Parts: sequence; C-alpha cells; structure tokens
Amino acid sequence: QSKYGKCAHCNEDNTQLAWCLSCDPDIATRWTIGNKNIDDCMKTFQLRARKYEDVIEWIPFDRLSDVKKIGKGGFGSVYSATWLDSVRKVETIKDGDNDIYKKAREPSSIVALKTLAGSKENKIMIF
Repeated sequence: QSKYGKCAHCNEDNTQLAWCLSCDPDIATRWTIGNKNIDDCMKTFQLRARKYEDVIEWIPFDRLSDVKKIGKGGFGSVYSATWLDSVRKVETIKDGDNDIYKKAREPSSIVALKTLAGSKENKIMIF
C-alpha cells in the first residue's frame, strides 16, 4: 500500500501527498484565460508539477483584494494584494492508524504583483 494513499480518479497509488502523477497534472490544465500564449506557457509548467503544492496558477484579478502599490522602478511597478483563494496545501486527517491526505488551501495569502513597463501587448519572451 502506498504511503500517500490512492488516487480518487484512477484508484492507483498516489505519487505524493494527495497527488497522482498520472491524473492530477492533466486535471490542473483544464482551464483557459482566453490567451493561447499564456495558456500554453502556464500549462507547460503545470504539467511539470510533481506535487499538489507546486502547481502554478493563474489568479483572476477578481480573486485579489486590498491591492496596494508598494514600489516603482525603471522596469515597472510592484503591488501587494491579498489572494482570496490562497496557496495550496495538503491537510493530514487522522483515521485510526492511517493518515488521509486532502487537497486544501490556506485561508488567504499576501502576494506580490508586478507590472512591466511597455507590456500592454502581453508578449511572452523566452530567455
């Protein structure tokens, strides 16, 4: 028996806490923001995730509150905000002698946002 439990989708052993490498990367990429370049870039990173907490996410602006400008430099401006959905975490639930791992989120988190001067065209550049 896997120390990480079973996948809720395929019933195979999870490869990490609350994470099935066969199912979860595919599930994490079932979304779009409507911009193919950004979608493709983010999905590339999501497919590389090896555990639940490492999945990169698009944060819609309506899921942010208390946005405040905290700095400005030659390349753009920096803001802080509260992310209402917050970061991913795995909760451990005790069930007798067994541990059950559940996908969850922190209540909220402070995040940094950066605008790039002259970035109105939403170009993605590979360095």
